Amino acid sequence: NIRPADARDLIALLGTGDEGLKFRSAAELPGLNLVVSWALQARIIRRQGTRLLPVAKARPLLADAEALWQRAFEAAFAVGDAVCRPTWADEPPSPVQQTYDLVVPDVLATIYSMEEPVPLPRLAESVWQGVEARFDLDHVSSFIMEGLRARVDRDVEHIFDAFEALGAVTSVRAMADGMFLQDLTDPAISPFSRARSTALRRQLKDPVRLVALTPLGTRAMRERMLAEGREAALVGELAG
Repeated sequence: NIRPADARDLIALLGTGDEGLKFRSAAELPGLNLVVSWALQARIIRRQGTRLLPVAKARPLLADAEALWQRAFEAAFAVGDAVCRPTWADEPPSPVQQTYDLVVPDVLATIYSMEEPVPLPRLAESVWQGVEARFDLDHVSSFIMEGLRARVDRDVEHIFDAFEALGAVTSVRAMADGMFLQDLTDPAISPFSRARSTALRRQLKDPVRLVALTPLGTRAMRERMLAEGREAALVGELAG
C-alpha cells in the first residue's frame, strides 16, 4: 500500500486524476490504484517487501511504444479488481468484478462487430442479463436488486473508461443509430423482456454514451480473437 506522501507525488507525476481527493490509504485513490495495478499486471513493476521496483527485463519494452501498448492491452483483461472498484471500503466484489474475465472480452467483441458506435446502455443491459444467468438472485430483495443493477451499470462505465484511457476505445455522447432500436420494438426478436425493451427504447431516445474501438483497439481485438480461434477475416482475405 503506497505511502500517502508517495501517493501524492505519483498523482502529479502520472496524471491519475486523483488530485484533490481526501484519502487515508492509497487504495482509496481509484486512478492511482488502477495505474499501479495495471503496471504490476503488465510486469513493468514488481513488489519487493513494501517497495515497488522496476522489472529489469521490461526495460527494452519501455523503449518500444507499440509493444508496451500491446502488453498494457492484454493486461487490461486481468485488472478487474482495480477497474470495478467498490463504492465503499468493505463492499463485497460486484458481479461484474467476479466475472470480469468473461464480461470484458464479450463487450469488446460486440463493439468489434458493429459498424456504428454502440450505445453503452444496451451493452450494460446485456451484461446485466448475463449476471442474472450466472448468479442466484431469486431471493434477493428488490432494494438490493436495484443496487446490484446500478453497480453493474457503473462497472460497465468504468471498463470503458479504462480502455478509453488506454486508447483502445473512443466514446462520444450522442444519439444512437436507429439500428440499435429496431429489434426493441418487436418482442418476438428482442433479446430483452418487453419491460426492459420498452425502458431501453425510451432511454435511447436521448443522447447516450456511444462506444467504438479505435483503429489500434480494432487491430488488437482482431489479433486476440484470431489467437482464440475465432473468425476475424480482413476484406482482402475474403476475395477468394
